[in-house]
Amino acid sequence: MQLFGGLLKYACENCNTVFYGDDLAQCPRCSSKKISMLLEKKEAASDGTPYVKHEEGACFKCGGKDFEYIWRRREKVCKKCGEIMPARRNR
Repeated sequence: MQLFGGLLKYACENCNTVFYGDDLAQCPRCSSKKISMLLEKKEAASDGTPYVKHEEGACFKCGGKDFEYIWRRREKVCKKCGEIMPARRNR
């Protein structure tokens, strides 16, 4: 992972200092050898579908409330978009 002008990002596990370097053997602040390389988290790519506010008993995909229940398979199918979801369990 190249960062900050070709240098890698490290963190000291002893003093929690974050610093940049190239193949370091010890921390420049406390001289500890407990060093870990930090990795950046990549953001998840969105699929471009609009966000639908979820309501109890509504479809996750389109927000519809009309379902066809298949009790043998314990599923419900949205009549609007065809999304198959598990039916609610009765306890």
